[in-house]
Amino acid sequence: MAVDSVNKCPACGALRPAMAAVCPECGYAFTNSGAKVVEELSAKLDSVRGRGDEAVIGVIKSFRIPHIVEELLDVMYFIQPKALEKTSAVSLAWRARQREVFERAKEACAHDKANLKKVLEYEKQIDRLTKQRVRNTWMMLPLWAKIAIPVALVLLVLILVPAKDVSPEAYARRFVEAVSENDWDKAIKHLASCPDMGQAISSQYLDLMEGLLSENRSFEAEQLFDAKLAYVSPNEARVDDVNAKFVEYYLAHDQVDMAMKHTTTVDGIVRIMRYHIEKGDAASALALYRRNSSKLSKYDFQLHRKVSLCKDEVVVAFLAEQGIKLE
Repeated sequence: MAVDSVNKCPACGALRPAMAAVCPECGYAFTNSGAKVVEELSAKLDSVRGRGDEAVIGVIKSFRIPHIVEELLDVMYFIQPKALEKTSAVSLAWRARQREVFERAKEACAHDKANLKKVLEYEKQIDRLTKQRVRNTWMMLPLWAKIAIPVALVLLVLILVPAKDVSPEAYARRFVEAVSENDWDKAIKHLASCPDMGQAISSQYLDLMEGLLSENRSFEAEQLFDAKLAYVSPNEARVDDVNAKFVEYYLAHDQVDMAMKHTTTVDGIVRIMRYHIEKGDAASALALYRRNSSKLSKYDFQLHRKVSLCKDEVVVAFLAEQGIKLE
């Protein structure tokens, strides 16, 4: 360190008058408690003088920020005039380091209102300077640059932040993911958000339903079925195929009433009749036939007569035993 450096203001380098408590040039307050930290920093800066901005910036970035309030304030007073200098690589480095000092000083002075006020005042000076210089720089730009910069920023955002895919296929994928995560609120939300997703999801829907039933998650399957019917047309929802899955599932668990709920086709009726026959419950099988006999045949205009729609040999044989012959 230069011999006369102790007789200079560590903040601005002006000569320090004897017995002075404050630098007459920059207002730096001379204290003894923090002098050592500032003197060490001054010595490091002196050692790289004449070696270019990079060497100075290296010292600025690497010096130790103290923790004691008085030392922090001394460092803050020392840095402030340097941070307020005309914008350069060095002044920007001082500004960045000063903000670190501010943060540590605000923590250290949390219960010291007087010193905290000083820290906040210095911080406001830096903030005002930064805003003013940004404003001045903007005002100096030519008109084409003022137009080009916002446009470039918008384009950059569009490139870096991909737009949300709102296609039916995308909603179908989100729907399947929500169901697989058992998040039914989200699944139904996706259905409500994109009614057109029905066709996109129809190929996955049956597999999804079958998967739920195979895991004995009939309640979720019913929720999914009801939700889909609320937003998707029956053709796209593959209702008949899904109902057939439900019928098989409920009959396998001896839940005939639930199977009946999903009996919308002749095949479903015949399947439940066969279930009763295999269980030895002829009365239930006959009752089901009588309630649905009109559905088990249709008029063939080419043959000019009714023809049976029941192709199940077990059911046909059972009805024959009961004296009922299907055309």
